[in-house]
Amino acid sequence: MKNLGKNAADNKKNNRGKVLGLIATGRCRTRRDLVDLMGLTKVTISNIVSDFQEKGILIEDEKLSLDKAGRRPVNIKISPSAPRIVGLLVIRDRVEVVLCDFYLHIEYREKVILEHPTEQELIRIICRLVENAIGKAEKVIGIGVSSLGPVDSGDGIIMEPPYFYGIGRLPIVSILETKFSLPVRIHQDNESGALEEYYYGNGKGHESLMLVGIERGVGCGIIKDGKIYSGFHRLSPEIGHVSIDYKGRKCICGNRGCMELYVNSEELKARFEKTFGKGKSLEEYISMQDIPEMDELMDDIMEKLAAGISSTINLLNLDLVILGYDGAYISEKYLNLLERKINKRVFNSSRMTVVVKKPYYLQDAQLLGAVCNILQAVFDGDINIP
Repeated sequence: MKNLGKNAADNKKNNRGKVLGLIATGRCRTRRDLVDLMGLTKVTISNIVSDFQEKGILIEDEKLSLDKAGRRPVNIKISPSAPRIVGLLVIRDRVEVVLCDFYLHIEYREKVILEHPTEQELIRIICRLVENAIGKAEKVIGIGVSSLGPVDSGDGIIMEPPYFYGIGRLPIVSILETKFSLPVRIHQDNESGALEEYYYGNGKGHESLMLVGIERGVGCGIIKDGKIYSGFHRLSPEIGHVSIDYKGRKCICGNRGCMELYVNSEELKARFEKTFGKGKSLEEYISMQDIPEMDELMDDIMEKLAAGISSTINLLNLDLVILGYDGAYISEKYLNLLERKINKRVFNSSRMTVVVKKPYYLQDAQLLGAVCNILQAVFDGDINIP
């Protein structure tokens, strides 16, 4: 009987979270939508919605157009008075914080550029930014963290990222939970970005996708069947260390020919500078089009990306690739080129076509993904809104 009671309570939490998720991400607008999509009774949906209304989480406003039965359903929205979420991005060059509502609208934003901080200095910066963001809201339900990897999301630890000032095994989740008495969830930055794209961005409608982040290294986040795909200790996949040349350059990981050695941001900029001269940012170089030398360079770069990405697609049967961080600067012309090259290499290309896109929120995908780490826990019923 105890298990029956526990299961009933868990189902109630899951249903409440799912209602919020469907409304916040725009998949449902009315009670009828929720009944049809969730398969619950009208009474159950009505009870959930009414309870959220009493708590100031949901509101019903204008009536919509006539439905098939001749009724005017009422539109349901997240209330402006609903709690906010803090998102924290921790990467090599900066720490950034945002305060968002359930629709990912940014209400407050602040960042600090990192200049070789010690571990204690980094902790002080993080705590100050989070405290500033929390102070801008009447109520906050949690703190989401999006961090450079590797990240042990199970134990809430930033492991030992390369080129990160010697800082490693930072128990960021316990630090923040102890200081702020709020739920904290962490994922690697590209996993967080993939989650944001799945719920709110160009991944809507896809149950599986991969976000590839191009910066000093090349990382990825994978959504498989609607969930973050991870391995042992919930560590993220490392697409940057897929070898595309078994006799290639030696990588710090011990492998040879790792993809990130050939397509990381510093390598790309060096190639552009060698061809076109110095003086431009990576974004400015990549925006150069209709130049034969650039077309030749980008053809080679897209070939290398396609080699690594297609190997992962063949393993997991993903149908959407999103290029993030500096990859978001790449024009549609070259994204289309990459798409064609990937589909030539994919085993099941006769039955599925892989699509390549930019993130909906461009360079902010991983930052807003931090917010989605909390929202996913809410939508799954793991964090309950009292």
